[in-house]
This record gives sequence, C-alpha cells and structure tokens, in this order.
Amino acid sequence: MNRRIILQLEDIHARYTNIDALNGIDFNLFEGEVHGLYGEHGAGKSTLAKVISGAISRVSGNYYLEGKKNEKMTIRNAIKNGIIMVYQDTLNITPHMTVRDNIFMRNFYQVNYFGKKYTEFDKKLSSFFQKYSIAFDTSKYASTLSIQEQYFIDVISVLVNTPKIVIFDEISNRLQHDEFQIISRIMLDLKKSGTSFIFITHNMDEILAFSDRITILRNGLRIATEKTDDLDKSKLFQLSFSAVYKQSTLTKSNATESFIFETLQNVTNHLSEGLIIFDENFSLKLINFSAIEIFGINDTFGYNNILSIIKEKLPEYSDSIIEKILNRNPFEVHEVFSNAKRLSIRCIPIDLFTQNSTYFCLIVEDLTMKFQIQGYLLDAEKMTSVAEIAAGIAHEINNPLFIIKNYIELIAINLHDREPLSYIEKINNEITRIMRICSGVLSFSKIKKTEKISANVCDLVDEALLLLDYQIKSKDIKVIKTYFDSDLNLLCDETALTLCFVNIIKNSVEAVLDKGQIEISVALVGGNVAIEITDNGYGISPENLEKIFSPFFSTKVGKKNAGIGLSISKNIIESLNGSIDAFMTSDSKTCFRILLPAERCLG
Repeated sequence: MNRRIILQLEDIHARYTNIDALNGIDFNLFEGEVHGLYGEHGAGKSTLAKVISGAISRVSGNYYLEGKKNEKMTIRNAIKNGIIMVYQDTLNITPHMTVRDNIFMRNFYQVNYFGKKYTEFDKKLSSFFQKYSIAFDTSKYASTLSIQEQYFIDVISVLVNTPKIVIFDEISNRLQHDEFQIISRIMLDLKKSGTSFIFITHNMDEILAFSDRITILRNGLRIATEKTDDLDKSKLFQLSFSAVYKQSTLTKSNATESFIFETLQNVTNHLSEGLIIFDENFSLKLINFSAIEIFGINDTFGYNNILSIIKEKLPEYSDSIIEKILNRNPFEVHEVFSNAKRLSIRCIPIDLFTQNSTYFCLIVEDLTMKFQIQGYLLDAEKMTSVAEIAAGIAHEINNPLFIIKNYIELIAINLHDREPLSYIEKINNEITRIMRICSGVLSFSKIKKTEKISANVCDLVDEALLLLDYQIKSKDIKVIKTYFDSDLNLLCDETALTLCFVNIIKNSVEAVLDKGQIEISVALVGGNVAIEITDNGYGISPENLEKIFSPFFSTKVGKKNAGIGLSISKNIIESLNGSIDAFMTSDSKTCFRILLPAERCLG
C-alpha cells in the first residue's frame, strides 16, 4: 500500500553568497516516517533542512506541502503549517521567561493557528510532562537551568503540540542519554499518530536505528535514497564519505632513504596487493608480504634485482615484461599467469622525495579469486533478480485468483438460467494472465543459453515490465511507453535480452523516488532498433558515467547490489552486435540508449 507523501521537493538549488550548497535536490517525506539525512560535513544536510523549515530561501526548485505548491516558505509559515526545526547550533530559549512561557512562545504561531488558548495549552503541557516523566518545574525561569537542560526544553517544546514535520539537526550530541531516551519515546508515539521526522546525525548507529529511509547527500547532490533495511554500515560509509588523502609530510630536506623504506615497508605489508619497489638500476628496495606470497618467494635475499624475479616467476612473459621495465616507462599487463594464479601487473614511477634516485613500483594483484567469484556472481545475479521478482509475483497472482473465484461463484448461481459465456471468457483471460506471469519467470530463470530467434522488441520490453510490475507499483512509479513502431523484430536470445531490459529498468526503479517517472521509447533509427529508458532519479555523476558498465561497480546502497547487472546487460547487447551507453539529458534525467541491428543474423 502506497504511503501518503506529505512533503515533496523537486530540483532544489540553494546558495550561500557565491557557494552552491544544493545542486538540484529531489526529496520526499512520507506521513509518519523518520527520514534520515546522512553525509560528510558540508554535504548539504543542514542546508536542505533549513530550506524545508524556511530558514533560508531556495534559489530555484519546487516545494510541495501536502500536495500544494509553496512559492516561498518562511519560518513563520513553516511553523503555522506544523513544520518546526531544532538547530544544532542555536538555542531558542529566553532566559528571563519561565519554562512554561518559553514552550508556549515556541508554539505561538501554531497555537494561535489552531485556536488554542494559553490555559488549555498549559493543561496540555502538564499532561505531556507527566506522561513522559519529565521532571521539570515549568514555573521556574529558564536562566536557572543549565545550558544542557535548556537545550532539552528547547527540543521538548517542538514536540508538545503534535507538529506535522519535525526536523532534528544533530540533537543527540547535546543531550544526556536519559534525555535522548525520553525524546525517542515521544518520537515513536508521534510517529504513530502521523508526525514525520527529518533526522540529521553523523552517528551511523543512530541513523540506522531511528530512520525508516535514509537520503545520502554529497557535495550538495542526492546520491541515493534507500530503505534502512536495505543498508549496512559499510555501504552507507562508502557512499557518504569521499576519501581524502594528504601528501606525506616528508620533505627532501629531512628524509633519508632508509627511513622512507622502513616506513613504506611497515605500511605496505598490510596491503592485499603485492608491491615491489626498485631503483633505476633495477635493484630491489622493497618487497611487501603480499608480493612474497603471490610469487611464492621463499628467500628474498636470493634476488638482487627485479629482473631476476620476473625471469623466474613469470618465465612465459619475462621477455615482454622485462622489455617494458627496461624502457623505464609506465605500463600495465592485464592478465598473466604464475603458478596457476591469474595476475594483473602495473609499473609506475614514484617520487620518494629523494634527490639522487628515481624509483619504480611494480604493483601485482592476484585476480584468481576475483574471477572465480565473478563466475559465481554472474549466475547469482540472475537468481537474486528472480527472488526479488518472486516477491511481487505472490501479490500479482492473488488478484486474478480472487477475480476467478468470484466469477466461478457467479457461474454456480446463474448456470441454471443461461450460458455464462462472458464469465467464462473473463476467467480465461485471468488464467492467461497467471500463465504469462509464471511462464515469464520460468523463462527468465533459465541459465543455459538458447539459440537466437526472431523476437519482437516491444514484447520483450513489456515482459520485463510485467516481471517488475510489483516493484513499480509499490513505489507508484509512472511508466510512459512510446512505441513508434510496434512491429520491430530482431534475432536474439529472448531470455538474455529480457534480462538486459530487466536490469536497466530495475536500475531506474531503484533510482527514482516514490511517484517517480520512467519513460521507454522504441523506434527504428537507420538499420537499428533504438530503445531508450529514461528516469528522473538521482542521476549519474560525470565521473561515474565512464564506470557504470564496469563489473562490480555500483553506486547503490542496498546490501544485495553486486554491481554486475549493467555489466551483464552490456555483454548481452554487445553479443548481439549492438551498443549501449548512458548519459544525462538536458533536463537532468538519466537515459540508457540501446542500439541493436534490426532482423539480422547475429550468430
């Protein structure tokens, strides 16, 4: 069942002086949801919250509250509409007023808006404090409380009057454990009654524990929005924080060769890649533990230079690799074999901040296990997709069966009156629907390759949509199909090409927010069938567009994403002498374009 969207933001941009803080953010908030915002410092979390609360104005973009478009949100209008924010660096407490009056004034606009009187509000406040065992004398002046107690009262004050949306920005840092437990209880009760929360914190355990969904921001962009159940710490960390590497503090004036290599040895011994450093005379300077293990070296003192290691450990490739080393230029060999191991070798010059020597680093990666795992995952990816689709099939099959049951009962009632042909026809249609769903799954789950046959492209796209029907409906996604020519055929493996379409459409389904939009077009362009799948999801950054089809590359946060779905799709398309590319459209939508030869033998 679809949940009601209480807040919807589209393409929000915000600036601080000349700095872009938000760059086209899409965001939605369900009624009765805790929605976490996560990302590194400066990602745009607090800025987005301030746009929602009216504390800062957006430069552009659409703001919808309960389906109604808001042209300009101010703090006063936000409070009147039940949107209240607690800031991490601002205390909304007046010291020379009582606790009671501070809480009342915090809700002043909202209280007046709902026509509440002060005395009625006072009774409500007393009842609220009693319910949650909050031991504060509300007649005391706020100045008599500690700063931490004042902050607790500030947080409490936004929860008293059952607001629609509460925004908490890093509140746990300023609360005691027992105070935070009280806030948590209140949040749970208000959530059940329909209040929605936007929860900002740097604490990974907190955001995973409290949130129903999490939106990850980086550099003012929305990286992803996922259900918390589909996240784990490693994936959340990976997508939220970009690694920052600082150059070594070693300088040419104070570094010695022995100190450098002693330091490097300690550091590189913990790497999974093998590292061998040698000088311009090919003399060995460093060989780490992984290199010793990969090459099976028993005694490092038996080798005086890199060339001797290459000759002994890579005899079949030694001439080619040694020639590259002698040229003293960077090189890469993608696949060599040593002692039944599949290796990748790179050689690069390195600057070790010494004045007299040039050094080179040979980087060796053991790919054996990676290729074995990749083989297993290629099959596992398909089976995982089948399992996900099966969850939707259970729902899809129930609907036609219910219809069949009702019409059979009608037949039983009316059989003595007339020939119930129309009922029988409807039953037949629903049975056919069940058969289509089941046969689609059975066909899709076949691992073995089949011969290429003539198939209608539009039919295969429709079958992929049928298999993903539950996932599409569960997010209330609008699918717009434009088949400029519905009779386009090509020679293909139907199962493989359907898998390709499933992978790409599923990628779009995961990228868009609820009530998002996916557009699919099929047309004849020259001698090729052109299929375009476009969505208005979070998009693909320029640096990721080049890597999106690489095996094991993924920007998704779900635990089940192996990162090979698009790679499989690319292989399928290329096996049919076709091409696939991804790009961002002029209106910031993600588009996958597939070109396949029309009705032509591809074997």
